[in-house]
Amino acid sequence: MRTSRRFAALALVVATAVAGCTTDDPSGSSSGSKGASAKPSVSVSSSAPKVSPVKLELDASDVRAESSWNAPRYSAQWPALPGSEKLSEALERQIQSWRRDYVGTYSGPRSGMTVVWEPVVNASGLYGIRLRHTVTAADSAATSTTLYGDGDSTFTSLQLIDDSQRAALIKEIERQAVQVNGGGEPFEGATPEEVFTDVSFTPDGTLVAAVAEGTIGPMSAGQHYATVKNPERYLSDDGRRVREAAMKSPASSTSPAPSTSTTKPENAGKKTDCTKAKCIALTFDDGPGPYTNSILDTLEKKKARATFFTLGPAVQAAPATVRRMVKLGMGVGNHSWSHPQFTTLTDAQVTSEITRTTDVLKKITGSDPVAVRPPYGAYTEATPHAGAPFVLWDIDTEDWKNRNADTTTKRVVDGAHPGAIVLMHDIHPSTAKAVPGIVDELQKQGYTLVTIDELIPSMTKDGVYSSAPTK
Repeated sequence: MRTSRRFAALALVVATAVAGCTTDDPSGSSSGSKGASAKPSVSVSSSAPKVSPVKLELDASDVRAESSWNAPRYSAQWPALPGSEKLSEALERQIQSWRRDYVGTYSGPRSGMTVVWEPVVNASGLYGIRLRHTVTAADSAATSTTLYGDGDSTFTSLQLIDDSQRAALIKEIERQAVQVNGGGEPFEGATPEEVFTDVSFTPDGTLVAAVAEGTIGPMSAGQHYATVKNPERYLSDDGRRVREAAMKSPASSTSPAPSTSTTKPENAGKKTDCTKAKCIALTFDDGPGPYTNSILDTLEKKKARATFFTLGPAVQAAPATVRRMVKLGMGVGNHSWSHPQFTTLTDAQVTSEITRTTDVLKKITGSDPVAVRPPYGAYTEATPHAGAPFVLWDIDTEDWKNRNADTTTKRVVDGAHPGAIVLMHDIHPSTAKAVPGIVDELQKQGYTLVTIDELIPSMTKDGVYSSAPTK
C-alpha cells in the first residue's frame, strides 16, 4: 500500500514543460505539430517545472483563514471566490476533511498542519485552485489537490481525464518513469485517484500531473512530474474546457517593484519618538483576512497605527489591502508563507518560508517587511532569520481561542504598559469588533499606538524582541 510523502514545491502555473524521458503515441501526426490532430507526447521527470503565476486578485474579505494554537495546531487559508460558491464550498470541505484526519491522528506537540492555496486558472468564468496540505511530524506527509469550477459546477483533477483513457495514460506514465527511477521494471499498479489528484495545464496547453512520492516509483525516487504535450486524446469535456481557460489565464507580473515605490505612507515623516511618548504596539497575524479592512478603517479613523504580520498567499491574493496598510502608515511584517513551526523545519526550509513572503511583499510595497514573526512564536537560537529581526509579543490576547471581543479588550487593557507588543489576529470577527474599544481605552490612558519599527527603531537583523527595551 502506497503512502504519499513530502510533496515538492510546485508553483502556481507551469510555464515550461519538464525535460525528461519522452514517448510519442504512434497513432497521430508528428509530435512537433500543433492542434487537435497532433499526437500526445508523454514525459516524466523528478525535477519541478519552471513556473509563472496566474493573476487572481481578491478583496481581503474573500480570503478565508482559520488557525489554532492549541494542540493540535493548524493553520489554513482558502479563497471564497466571487460567483463560484460551489467551488469555494468544495475547497472548504477538502480542508475540513484534512483537518479531521489530522486531529484524529495527532502525533504530539511538534506536529502541525498547514494549508495554503494558489490559483492555476482564472479565465472564461472558470477558476482552478490548488490546495497544498502539509502535516509536519516525525513522519511528515504532504499532499496537493487541485479543484476547478464556475458558478454552476465543480470538478476534480481526476475528472479532467476521460474515464476511458485513464488506465492507458497511467500505463504510459509508469513506463516513462522507469528511467527516472533508475531503470528496471515499471512501478505498476497506481490508481487514477492516486495519479490524478493535481492536474493543471501550462499556458501552451501541456498537461502537468504532479504525482506524490511512492505512487509511480519507490519513495527514494521522490516526487514525479508527468507532462503530456498535445493531451486532447486523454481529456474529458471538462478537461478540454479547463485547458482552454488555462491557455487564456492572465499571468501575474513577476518583475520587481521599482525602487521609487508609488505606495508612500500618507503620514511618512511623522514617526513617533517613543523615548518621549508613551508607546504601545498592536500587532495582527495571519492576514490579510476577511476583517483586515474593518480594522484598518478603525485605525485610520482614530489616527492609530499597528503592524500586520502577513502570510504570503494572503498577500498575493489581496495586494490592494497591503497597499492600503502602507498608505495609512501601518507596519507590514512577514509571518512566513505557510505558517509552519520553524523548529520542525530545516534551515533551508525556514529561509524559503521567509524569503518567499518577503519577495511578494517587496513587489507590492517596494520595501522589505519590518520584521518576521515566527508562527506560534517557535524558534531557537539556531533558527535562520533570513536577514530580518524576529518580533514576538508580551501581551497575548488569545483572541484565536476566546473569540470574544470583551475578553480580548480586557486582556489588552489589563496588560498594557509602555513598550508593550500586543498579539492579535485579523482573521477573527471578534478581534475586529474589539479594536475600537481597545484603541479608545489605550488613547484615554495616554498611549500612542505605533508600529513595531517606531517602538523599536534600532532592531538588528539577528535580534529577537518581545517588547521595547527598557529605557
